[in-house]
Amino acid sequence: MSNNNQNLNDIEPTLITLKEVVRRTTRSRSSIWRDIHSGRFPIPIKIGARVAFKSSEISEWIESRPRVQLNPSHKGVK
Repeated sequence: MSNNNQNLNDIEPTLITLKEVVRRTTRSRSSIWRDIHSGRFPIPIKIGARVAFKSSEISEWIESRPRVQLNPSHKGVK
């Protein structure tokens, strides 16, 4: 039975609200909508009058962001 549950988790996406997307990305709602319309952010799924996002697509978007390059000479404050 546990194997069946695992297979369902692999098939069925986890959906999250715009509020959760804002929390996870630290971006404003308006920035998210602007980037959706310009094709730079995952497109939400319409569920009735609301929208939801696939958690996996938001995670992939976060991972695709460039990393900050730290200057190795500034390892600590003296």
